[in-house]
Amino acid sequence: MLTDKNAGNMAEAAISMPVVLLILVLTLNVSRAGYAAMAARNAANYGARVGAVAGTNARAYAESAAKASLAQSGVGGSGEFPVEVLLLGSGRETVVSVTVGWSTPTIMAGICTLFGEGCPAAFSGEARAVWRREGFRP
Repeated sequence: MLTDKNAGNMAEAAISMPVVLLILVLTLNVSRAGYAAMAARNAANYGARVGAVAGTNARAYAESAAKASLAQSGVGGSGEFPVEVLLLGSGRETVVSVTVGWSTPTIMAGICTLFGEGCPAAFSGEARAVWRREGFRP
């Protein structure tokens, strides 16, 4: 029994497997948050660009384009990604500002309590894009 190599292999696996799984879960969690942030940034940029070239009703076009971009990315429902469109300035100096909030739940919240620290229930943030409207008279 003292010369059996299988027991050593099992002990190594029992020690290393939780660490490997923790790293895997952390990677998945951060990847989901990164993808949600990227999708929100792309939606804000696309919405602001569409709003900047729209001749009339720029706010509605910008909001619709941002929501369509979010729907195409497949990141979640519209409740998790609120869209806000502002037209700033007047005349030829009007800019379209689109802000898209994003939020994704964290998988690590339950695991963090085992280590004595709490994790946020969700990662969240917002993405903003601003485009200047050129050549249009309000």
